[in-house]
Amino acid sequence: MIIDDIEAHMGAAVAIERAALIPGMYFAWCVNLQLVSNAFADEFEREMLRLRYRDLSPAAFFLKTTGGRLEVEHLSERGALFAQHYYAAY
Repeated sequence: MIIDDIEAHMGAAVAIERAALIPGMYFAWCVNLQLVSNAFADEFEREMLRLRYRDLSPAAFFLKTTGGRLEVEHLSERGALFAQHYYAAY
């Protein structure tokens, strides 16, 4: 299930980096609160570390690790429930 996709933001954002800003910041928040799935954390451990040390911006991290599409599979069960309840309303 798709939670957010930068395609939905491209009309207003004009540039990919701007379209990835909101979902990227949200996903970076999820990373910092350990709301990502174990499979995602294992696959992108290096990128997550770069994000935490601010060597990678939230938008760049989002684009690099998700291709611009945040899906339920990227999140833990708790993260997915939170996103479905709150992020969808945003």
